[in-house]
Amino acid sequence: MLFCSYEFGIFFLLTLALYAGFRRFGSWRQAKVVLLAASLVSYSYWFYPYLLILLASVLINYRAGAAVGSAADGRARRWALILGLAGNLGLLGFFKYSDFLLANAGRLLAVLGLGEGLPRAGILLPIGISFFTFQGMSYVIDVYRGRLKPVRSLLDFSVFITSFIQLVAGPIVRATEFLPQLARRTRFGWVPFYWGSYLIILGVFKKLVIADNLAIAVDFFFGFPDYTNVPATISWVYMLCYAAQIYADFSGYTDLARGMAHILGFRLPFNFYYPYTALGFGDFWRRWHISLSRWFRDYLYIPLGGSRGARTLLARNMLLTMFLVGLWHGASWMFVWWGVLHGLYLLLDHFLFRPYLLPRVTGPGPGPWLGRTLVRLLTLAAVVLAWVFFRSQSLDQALGITRSMLPFLFDYPPLPPNPLAAVWLMIKVRAAALMTPLDLPWDFWRIIQPAAIILAMHLAALWTWGGRMHRRYPKPVYFVTALAMLLMIFFNRAGTDNAFIYFQF
Repeated sequence: MLFCSYEFGIFFLLTLALYAGFRRFGSWRQAKVVLLAASLVSYSYWFYPYLLILLASVLINYRAGAAVGSAADGRARRWALILGLAGNLGLLGFFKYSDFLLANAGRLLAVLGLGEGLPRAGILLPIGISFFTFQGMSYVIDVYRGRLKPVRSLLDFSVFITSFIQLVAGPIVRATEFLPQLARRTRFGWVPFYWGSYLIILGVFKKLVIADNLAIAVDFFFGFPDYTNVPATISWVYMLCYAAQIYADFSGYTDLARGMAHILGFRLPFNFYYPYTALGFGDFWRRWHISLSRWFRDYLYIPLGGSRGARTLLARNMLLTMFLVGLWHGASWMFVWWGVLHGLYLLLDHFLFRPYLLPRVTGPGPGPWLGRTLVRLLTLAAVVLAWVFFRSQSLDQALGITRSMLPFLFDYPPLPPNPLAAVWLMIKVRAAALMTPLDLPWDFWRIIQPAAIILAMHLAALWTWGGRMHRRYPKPVYFVTALAMLLMIFFNRAGTDNAFIYFQF
């Protein structure tokens, strides 16, 4: 069931009715049984045999946490931790990366002349496996670190791992954030209900009106057989559309998840905060997929040494972390290149921007404001360039699009010996390339409007709050915008429903 489908709407309303009834007139345990049953039914809808994998993840992490908590000494605790992590990574590696490893091993054997490749396993990827695996691992690690006591209730732990609200595409919720909420009976409140309803409307709007409409243009662009003669303006327009699409798609899912959680009486962490207003790449990762970046920071980057020590160690830690962030997104070298590119961005941010440029653009006045604006635009441009590798199906396609987007780096005509004449020729050639008229296959405004809405959201947040997190508008603003979004959902939704992009991860 897709979150934005009528079937899921009916499913959620039935679940809410049963849950609220047992919460009000029955026991809290019965209400949690309703949540668990709804989660298992929802997950089995996709491919019911893989429900066993989800249940295996629950049992592995529940038993690992109990073993870590009851271990007699430090060595036994470490072995319990290692076995728990091995079980999680074993499930993730087998079901998500088997074909990827076999394909690359086959290529290596072919290069060495030892064979023509290896057969593929053909394993169907369990939906949401990256998310619920990381949730389970964080629980075991937190128990090992003493931040959390092993949970005794298998029911509570099962609800935490399998919660249909955010199971298949996050946010990645930690046990320290969610399990305490299951220990006490939630209460109904009109304010959480109103806020949750608004978030649901916002999520559906982002998905059906913005992301799915932009997907038509993006899919058309990435279907080009060749990008040699594609002007830079065309490539930038389409890639900006993809940047808006993936933000609307993923943050829309998070809004839906957080909205349903509010109505049910729970709180989920923020996962996005207007990332395209980021002031540098470190700031971008504090705003984009926040739960994932926090996970890798706390459970990998800092244990490796973080930003302490020599520059070479810092670079190693950062590049390795971002390499794994890319690989987490999918069994493809394109995701790896995307992750490594962001690792290089973060090194640039750490060694150049923060110590030398950030102090110059901080403070009041037109000069620092212009500096911050320029930095935000350069950050956005670099992020959009990285999205090329994330979305492309091959390295050749990614390089072709990059070459089209950055014509001033490639294909200069023969330059005259006079330096001034050479510079003037370079300027004319690149200006002509950048100013090429847009020749789009359908109405230009139909493509631009959804992306412009995302831009307006970011600008409103930037101007209203000055980059400060988690501020809200007056209540009338929410009522008017909710009404406008409902009208656009009714009249401007895309003709076809697409699954959320992050369902594949």
